[in-house]
Amino acid sequence: MMKLVSILCSIQFLHAAGDQDISGNCSTNEDCPKTGGNVFIQYRSKSMLSNSFEGSVSWVAGPFGDCSRACPGSRRAFGKNPAFQTREVKCYSLNAEQVEDQKCEHLMKPRKYKRCHCGVLSCPKECSDCDEEDEPSGNSEFGESRDSEFELVGCFPLGDGDVTGETEEAADFKCRDWTDDSAACRSGLPFYRLQTNHDMTPELCFEFCIGAGLDLFGLVGEECRCGASLLNKDVWQMAAPRTTGLLLPLAKQLPDTEMQCPVRVYRWIGPFVSGGSVPEHLQMLHVGNTIYVDSI
Repeated sequence: MMKLVSILCSIQFLHAAGDQDISGNCSTNEDCPKTGGNVFIQYRSKSMLSNSFEGSVSWVAGPFGDCSRACPGSRRAFGKNPAFQTREVKCYSLNAEQVEDQKCEHLMKPRKYKRCHCGVLSCPKECSDCDEEDEPSGNSEFGESRDSEFELVGCFPLGDGDVTGETEEAADFKCRDWTDDSAACRSGLPFYRLQTNHDMTPELCFEFCIGAGLDLFGLVGEECRCGASLLNKDVWQMAAPRTTGLLLPLAKQLPDTEMQCPVRVYRWIGPFVSGGSVPEHLQMLHVGNTIYVDSI
């Protein structure tokens, strides 16, 4: 495992993402006015490459429901105001198919329950009797956790017409009008093209992409690309992507015996929250980023 030193650093692009007007008011990149700027990336000391790869699966936690009073004698009937909220926590594959919970056993499981207060949230008169055991207190997606881990998905071919090299903008608009379902735009990583004036690493690329709320990332030579899986429903605005050409072509993964790796893809292992979103504490979103991602 590789841990990063906890520092705040400024990454200067060949032309920074801040140079690009991503307000959505311009039809082409050439029409967009420029405003200088830098992109800042926060290194977290827990960001690391997982060494326990057991398949591309993740826990997905739904939103918490209403606050309910715990019935006397139930497992959650403790304290002065025993009440709790519940959410669904299920195991999914990278292509958004639900699988057996056992396949996610090696991953940190989000809590299914949390305490609440009927004086703050409205509670129904009827009590709720739930004796299902929850995860131990130390196994939470916040605090001492594994939610800054990522893992290797594999190697993929460079898409037709995809090129690497110097890029003027980190915010890449090539895929904004993409409609071809039979081909992957930007090799299935359609958001951003990050280049730095020093060696690109998986850790640096992870920090950049996860900070933008994007769970897939890859290295194309010395260039960092960002993408989103079907599990990341927040990126797709809680609907299906407008074209499968914006998704990573999992069926085209190259065999392990292949000597070359044109696109080396990694993924954040989760857990997703709110039904399909990267937790807020991992993101460093701003209005421009949200507008740009939504535009693709």
